[in-house]
Amino acid sequence: MSYCVNCGVELELGAKRCPLCAVPVINPYDNQSHNRAYPEKVVLPPKVRRRYSAILISLIMLIPNIICSIVNYFFTFDTIGAWSLYVNIPSILVWVFFVLPFIWRRSEVFITILIDTIVSCVCLYIISLITTPGDWFLKVALPFVLLFAAELSVLILWTKNKKRDWPILSIAILVLIILCSLELELLITRYLTQSFSVVISLIVGLSCLSLIVFFIAVSKNKRLRAWLSRKFFI
Repeated sequence: MSYCVNCGVELELGAKRCPLCAVPVINPYDNQSHNRAYPEKVVLPPKVRRRYSAILISLIMLIPNIICSIVNYFFTFDTIGAWSLYVNIPSILVWVFFVLPFIWRRSEVFITILIDTIVSCVCLYIISLITTPGDWFLKVALPFVLLFAAELSVLILWTKNKKRDWPILSIAILVLIILCSLELELLITRYLTQSFSVVISLIVGLSCLSLIVFFIAVSKNKRLRAWLSRKFFI
């Protein structure tokens, strides 16, 4: 009877890895191996490694933000007083979007979207306070962020209810891109010119439509879909 050196769970005879924490099992009585039961190199499970890596990245990102804030406290410019916010706010967004999910032990996707939406709105509002004019937050930024969060939630809910093939999922993402580009351009042109324009979103939409046609053909052609799956490891 043997036990895992990391978590102490009982191991089956001949087990190569711990079923609980995935730490490799090293048999000290194996004549073909000269490794000891307690190796000098500590092997951590992948989830633990990702969590430690996320914490390390957080500390690395924190250092320049603290330095910029301290320097900004003593040195300001006439045109831009709180210039360190232009460093702090993008760093906060990057950390919330890409680093925070790796720190959580169990993260629910809709809670993640809610937190991302709130943080994005707060950061954009702070930027609107230090820019002139600042009314673009209520007229452009806030509506777009809320619409994007709602559409992304619908897309995720649609994929969770039933497993979708990758061509269908690609089509759904392209439709989301078309909607987001159209909404953003309408909001911006309405704010700047008091009229609506769809020039850029039309170009984006036509490009996405060509890809949608391609993915529709892929979804209907089993041989083509199988070839693409093998070729690109999808």
